[in-house]
Amino acid sequence: MSAAPANEDGVTQWRRIAIGGGAAMFVGIAMGRFSYTTMLPPLIQSGQLSELEAGYVGGLNLAAFFLGAFYAERLRNAFSIRRVLTAAVWLGLLALAASALPWGFYWLAAWRALLGAIAGLIMVQSIAFSTAAAPADKRPVAAGYVYAGVGLGVFLSGLFAPWMLQHGIIWAWSGFALAGLFAVLVAQWGWAVADILPKSDNKTPQSLPTHWPWRGLVAANFLFSFGIVPHTIYWVDFLVRDVGLGMEVAGWHWSVVGLSAFLGPLVTAAIAGRIGISPTLLIVFTLLGFGVIGPAFLAVTPVLWFSSVFYGGQPGLASIMAARAREMGSAADMPRMMRVTILANACGAAVGGLAFPYLFDISGYGILFLLGGAAMFLGAIVTLPRQVPRSDPH
Repeated sequence: MSAAPANEDGVTQWRRIAIGGGAAMFVGIAMGRFSYTTMLPPLIQSGQLSELEAGYVGGLNLAAFFLGAFYAERLRNAFSIRRVLTAAVWLGLLALAASALPWGFYWLAAWRALLGAIAGLIMVQSIAFSTAAAPADKRPVAAGYVYAGVGLGVFLSGLFAPWMLQHGIIWAWSGFALAGLFAVLVAQWGWAVADILPKSDNKTPQSLPTHWPWRGLVAANFLFSFGIVPHTIYWVDFLVRDVGLGMEVAGWHWSVVGLSAFLGPLVTAAIAGRIGISPTLLIVFTLLGFGVIGPAFLAVTPVLWFSSVFYGGQPGLASIMAARAREMGSAADMPRMMRVTILANACGAAVGGLAFPYLFDISGYGILFLLGGAAMFLGAIVTLPRQVPRSDPH
């Protein structure tokens, strides 16, 4: 698809759609998933939630992501993608606002689970919408806009959460909702120009590769998502209540996570351009494994910052795994291949999200980081470079 001419505001159509996708990811992923990490310590310390309840609220959010990702394509075939995404961001904003009400575990768990499902839907469809709208040579840029929304949201939540929490938990939740409102308006502006993504043709299903490297990549997506769960739920809580850094310093760590999330795809793309995709996967999985497992052995300042930086850069690993999938199949294979990898990713998040709160309740933080790091090292093994015949060189 060729690039559309600039609109009256001087921004090309594909760029507006991609910016809208990034704003949607800001609502669904950054505010809908990662903002909760900064809220875990005060929710426990205030007595609003027990340690186990707080863990399960985060875990249900991750588990519900699978439902959103699974039903995303069915919803797109029933309604226009713009309507689906518009409903998703407004419903996500409602859930963010409802989270501010201190009405106990079941209330918060229900709304955070809804946010998890919305996040899965948004991730699948905003990437599809943005890359379909962009010309071929601009698709990496369009995807970068979409993922940038996550990094920006995590950075801002780490920067402002400690200040908002000084005024109370309700103020912090309300601040996240206000940021979400601004992002929703940006998304509406971005998607106002077109609805260009066609419905899929279910009568002509695409084939999937059958070789081991493809199956290994699917397994790697599961292991990657499983392995980042401890940091996704517990990192700020670990820094505040176990290490004793205080909320302000922990907020700086979370801001570094956001900055790394923003830069991660750029750095991994540059490395892959020099040494190739498969070696890059091996290196990044291994570094992420050390970043996740390190605090289980030594909670000193250099290790903690190393962990924040490399955990934060994990969107770069997700993007490079998508590029690896493209190496294995033709352009026609990609829709189903990406759906399978995203669902594998969602399964890993669901299993980790439901298992880790229980393990934390009986064993503490150490076992979580050990299992998360082990999953990353296993992911490095299953993605070891192998020769794979390419079905489409283009």
